[in-house]
Amino acid sequence: MNAVNAGSRDPVATFGMARKQSRKSILLRFIEALKESRRREARRVIATYAHLLANRDNRKEDNQH
Repeated sequence: MNAVNAGSRDPVATFGMARKQSRKSILLRFIEALKESRRREARRVIATYAHLLANRDNRKEDNQH
């Protein structure tokens, strides 16, 4: 049977984890995921209250004239 048809029996090859690549530690992956989730939450909050930020910016321009 052809190896391509049978699939790889090597779990490293199966899951795409080449040993050549440096693997990130679980702590580093956790910290990166935490940062990304905080960024997404900040963007959601800014989008939710964008109308307040726009009003604040408009008042500054009105006061300058």
